[in-house]
Amino acid sequence: MVYEFTVPGVAKSERKRQRFIPGKGRVGARTDEPDRADFKSRVAVFARTAIPVPLCGPVALELHVTRVAPKSQPKRATAKNPWPWADVKKPDCDNYAKIVQDALNGIAFRDDAQIVDLRVTKGFGEHGVRIVVRKMDEEAA
Repeated sequence: MVYEFTVPGVAKSERKRQRFIPGKGRVGARTDEPDRADFKSRVAVFARTAIPVPLCGPVALELHVTRVAPKSQPKRATAKNPWPWADVKKPDCDNYAKIVQDALNGIAFRDDAQIVDLRVTKGFGEHGVRIVVRKMDEEAA
């Protein structure tokens, strides 16, 4: 069973903010910043339309994150940037994976602990995230 869908728009990476409670001398719970919460809800909306019920058992998750290349990105290899075709700037791939896994919890799979195969790539193109959720079987493992 394979489900594939694309979430258009600017992809956000995981970054929780710890809130300081003034006058109490302690910090509060870690919460999502508003733009990250908005991205999670967009992923959840697209996932609900593509995936009818959460998958059981081991799951493979593939993410391909694309963003528009900055105007300063060289067209040819230079000493400072020998890989003009690759998006080697922050945010990191694993931070994209964390936020998408959180958004898909309870929708694509019951818990993100079910993910046994995770592949994340990032590159240049139109803003968006292509997500593929695949139920693993014994032959694939």
